[in-house]
Amino acid sequence: MKFLNKENLPYSFQLTSDDFFNRYDKKLSVEDIFKQTIQLGTGISFAYIDGNHSYEHVKRDFKNVDNYLINTGFILFDDSMDGLRFGSALFMKEMKRNKNYQLIDKNPNYLFKKVINH
Repeated sequence: MKFLNKENLPYSFQLTSDDFFNRYDKKLSVEDIFKQTIQLGTGISFAYIDGNHSYEHVKRDFKNVDNYLINTGFILFDDSMDGLRFGSALFMKEMKRNKNYQLIDKNPNYLFKKVINH
């Protein structure tokens, strides 16, 4: 990332979603892995879920992200391609039934867009 885009790095954190969103809920000012400081607590437009690949953890990661993901925001799930035995792949059955999310692509991992209609 630093080589390809050093002037406009994304904010990236290596934390469990529980730890990250604990800080997010408190609207803390934190430093990311690139030593950039950001104030947490606003809407999220894109999330890449790549953590513990058990079903329970993926579901919890999703719930944490869903609380802050803006309408029209995106979630990409790591190791979610069809046929894998990871919990992330198993959780895709629930995501495909979730009326608040639209499947955008699976190439091979699943990308969803939040589409809540009020």
